[in-house]
This record gives sequence, structure tokens and C-alpha cells, in this order.
Amino acid sequence: MAKKDTPKKEKATKVDARQINMAARIKLMPLVTEKSVKGQFVNQVVFRVIRSASKGQIAQAIAEVYQVKPVRITTAVMKPKERRRGMSVGYTSKWKKAYVKVADVAALNILP
Repeated sequence: MAKKDTPKKEKATKVDARQINMAARIKLMPLVTEKSVKGQFVNQVVFRVIRSASKGQIAQAIAEVYQVKPVRITTAVMKPKERRRGMSVGYTSKWKKAYVKVADVAALNILP
């Protein structure tokens, strides 16, 4: 009985699980506010990300989702704000804002 010519299976390469779908991992969300819309005139876009996200991870996520290489990334951690409902007092959670400068903001197509 002759063996059939079957194509060899390629060996699966190991992919770092941290690199898969970086945008979902850091919860990349564009912020559309008056200030962020003004920033788009100078090719700057604002995103909300999780606090543990690094600038490298943010750059990787933007390249993955929008196919645009960021020129510069600046981050700021936003402090919690006090929120009242009657006599009870609560606070919003801390979050990180990423200011991303790109070569062409029109390529992102973020405006609603």
C-alpha cells in the first residue's frame, strides 16, 4: 500500500499572548470632548486607557487598530472626582488619558 503525499503541517510559532489584541487588553477608547476635538487640528487625538497601560502598549494598540504609527504619546492619570447623591458620597475611579500625536489625524476617522 502506497503512502499518500500529504502536505507537512507547519510548526506553529509561539506567539506571546500579551501581544494578541492589544487594543482590547488596554481598553482603547477614543475621547470626543471639546478639548480633544480642538487637538485634532494639530494632529493630536485623545484616548482613554486602563491605568496599567504603558506608552509602548498604547502605541502598539493604535498601530493595530488604526494602522497609523504614533509620533508621540503623552499620558496623564486622572484623579477621582467626588459624586454625591443626596447625603451619600462616592468617588469615580482613577483612569488614564493618553494624548497621541500622529502624522495624519484624518487617517484615524474618529469624529462621530
